[in-house]
Amino acid sequence: MVELADVRDFFFKAMMKGWIGDDADAQGFDVQGNKTFTFRDGNLCLVDSYFTTLLGPGSAGTTTIRFRDNPVWFMQYGGWYEGEAAECVKAALRETYGKCKFVGGRGPIVRLDGPLLYVNWPNRNDFSFFSGREQVFGPNDKVFGWHEYWGMSLIGPPSA
Repeated sequence: MVELADVRDFFFKAMMKGWIGDDADAQGFDVQGNKTFTFRDGNLCLVDSYFTTLLGPGSAGTTTIRFRDNPVWFMQYGGWYEGEAAECVKAALRETYGKCKFVGGRGPIVRLDGPLLYVNWPNRNDFSFFSGREQVFGPNDKVFGWHEYWGMSLIGPPSA
């Protein structure tokens, strides 16, 4: 059996290698607009699969962790970001994942990145059950994008 604490530790390790990491060879396009990252370590496997489109700024995805091929945890996210906001989000995620700090599975509550401001509003903030919204603002409070997110453990009751 796997403990949720082990799944959480694995989440941070795997996510540091994915979209925010420098290992471009670890990722690949499945079909037009779909990118999937897979990371395995022992009995645990994380798959982060997300979609973008050439027709607009939207994106959406799902991150799933499996133990011995059985899903044990997942996160879904979706929204949109304009160009430079994506790098701001990557830096925010690197900050929390690098510190193994869970803030709704996303970046810190607030992070200034040059002229861009990253803000994360977790409604629920427990690895076993979470939800929230992240947003990037530019000068004069211009919105450069946002994502809504939620997820939960599948191995035990979520926290109330």
